Amino acid sequence: MMARGITLAVTTDGTAPNRFFDLLQTARLFQSVQHVLRGHDRYFFPPGKVLEMITIDAAKVLGLDHEIGSLEPGKKADIVVLDMRAPHLTPDWQPVHRMIAQAVGHDVETVMVDGRMLMEDRRITSVDEGAALAEGNRIARQLVARSGLDAHLRDPGWGQLYRTFDAPVTLPEG
Repeated sequence: MMARGITLAVTTDGTAPNRFFDLLQTARLFQSVQHVLRGHDRYFFPPGKVLEMITIDAAKVLGLDHEIGSLEPGKKADIVVLDMRAPHLTPDWQPVHRMIAQAVGHDVETVMVDGRMLMEDRRITSVDEGAALAEGNRIARQLVARSGLDAHLRDPGWGQLYRTFDAPVTLPEG
């Protein structure tokens, strides 16, 4: 699709146990899968293109590239600062390569959106993080209970080579 001029983005949007919201890990997974699909070609989707796919290309896909996605005069000041001095990001050359190949969400130390500081020194400044996490957990547990899937959260499949269930999973109607 990209060879035909279609803009694609790498994004996150899931809460399943095997999905993560960490955009850097998602970008790395995307790149790794593409390398495998292309005969282990490590030159396919270089780090710079992957970084574009989580920034300016993501803004283009949303139709917002005139407002966000890159640091330019007239655009909103959306900035993420990573601490690249961590041991797993050493040596300190090729910062884009290091970020795409090694960095994780925890390496983010500052986040500014539209000029407003949301996280500084790894501390959320815009909401009560503990209260938001507690509320999210409460609502998630209510949804699982309402769906009748409580038992599936407690059994990780010990001793099974292939995940099976004793009873079929049926969701409530409505």
